[in-house]
Amino acid sequence: MIRTWVIGELTADGGLARISTELATLARNLHEQGGPEPAGIVVAADPARAAGELAAYLPHVVAIADPAAGDHAWSAVAANRAAAVIGADGDGYVLVSTAPDGRDLAGALMALLGRGGLANATAVAWADGGPRAEASVFGGRLLTS
Repeated sequence: MIRTWVIGELTADGGLARISTELATLARNLHEQGGPEPAGIVVAADPARAAGELAAYLPHVVAIADPAAGDHAWSAVAANRAAAVIGADGDGYVLVSTAPDGRDLAGALMALLGRGGLANATAVAWADGGPRAEASVFGGRLLTS
């Protein structure tokens, strides 16, 4: 099943980062516009709290407990675990944050999944059977889609 995946990032106290709730809302909005069903992935040493919070926004959340997520670079651990879940969904979409961990995660996921990516979109909508992203170029002087 094709999905729009949201990779949930955590705060220092184990809760769901606000940016992840914003991405979950975007995934829901894309679905309402005709896009794929939204789903989430949370990778952490103890993902229960953040996965529960993400489940308030998305109908399907995969929680992956990995002790290495607390001891190593989170994005490397999360990319490997998320790629294993997303890999079967060859035509799906992945939303990650523009925070440092999200940028690191995006690069690793693109390499592991063999997919390209679009960074720094300022708006995303579902149109003509696919996502349509808007981005600011030339220091914000020009918008392109």
